Amino acid sequence: MTSSLKIFLTICITYVILPPLLHSCGKEVIIVEKSQPNESGNSCDNVSDQDLPDNPTDNASNGPSIDFASLPPSSADIRLSAGGDYLYLDLFEGETITIRYKLIRCKSGTFKMGATSEQGISETFFPPHDVTLTKDFYIGETEVTEGLYAAVVANTIAAVRPELVKNYNKKWVAGWITFYDAMSFCTMASKKLNVAISLPTSAQWEYAARGGHKHTVQTRYAGSDDFSDVAYHDKAAYHPTFPKTKKKNTLGIYDMTGNAQEWTLDYASNGKTRQVYYSIASVDPTGPSKEDAMSGSHVSRGGGYSSNSLCLSNCYELNVSDTRYYPMQGFRIVLIP
Repeated sequence: MTSSLKIFLTICITYVILPPLLHSCGKEVIIVEKSQPNESGNSCDNVSDQDLPDNPTDNASNGPSIDFASLPPSSADIRLSAGGDYLYLDLFEGETITIRYKLIRCKSGTFKMGATSEQGISETFFPPHDVTLTKDFYIGETEVTEGLYAAVVANTIAAVRPELVKNYNKKWVAGWITFYDAMSFCTMASKKLNVAISLPTSAQWEYAARGGHKHTVQTRYAGSDDFSDVAYHDKAAYHPTFPKTKKKNTLGIYDMTGNAQEWTLDYASNGKTRQVYYSIASVDPTGPSKEDAMSGSHVSRGGGYSSNSLCLSNCYELNVSDTRYYPMQGFRIVLIP
């Protein structure tokens, strides 16, 4: 038998004959090549709950490049107000509030970050360690919506993403957001309001997902051990849906599990730097340095509407290309007073 014939028969048996035979016996075959995305580009859709890539990375097609400097300046009347443990970012038309974005105060504190026992993920990948956040911060009650995003950066979605106009609902959670899109929103909102609005660090995100200073019982997802309680999750969906369709977590935050996966400020770490970063107690961590990180990528959190249960876990970090253009990618904001 020639070597080429052997290779042909091996491929046929492995990828054509064997999978349906085993599947018929009630065992689904999942073939995973680590660090290689599937056709959707989302490794969270590509791995089983038992398999975790050494370097979970989400690489997909780049989005259309937006020259934010050339966009018409936003004329949106945006104001910030306070009330108790909340801040409100309000979009006005005249004296009528048309969009209200609520931010919830998360008080400083210490928590165990990483693959704690309830997370269902090996400690090898995200070693549990103590993290202290020394400053209070306000975090979005929901993910940023299409309407708020468009109003802040360029008045209308047509000016930012003309290709998305046909499937646009201003009340939906924003999708198709690259890291640069999210950061541009934060920069423009900060200038309009004269405050420091940013993406959360990965540690801030996880602390808030676990319930922040109000957490009592640790859960695998943001508010429950059953993601169907707290996550909009529909593998047939094509875009994040409205916010607040599921239960909130202990801190009062919605959709930290599912709906849209969320950008953070942390540079993406490779397997080696993650082990170092996750193996020591830290104060106000911001992830690996740019020099030690994966080039051109940041950490995304919470999974999205088609992610598997592993990637929806509170501790899971997904490395995402900064130019990732994908409907499931969104963000929420924080403000440090």
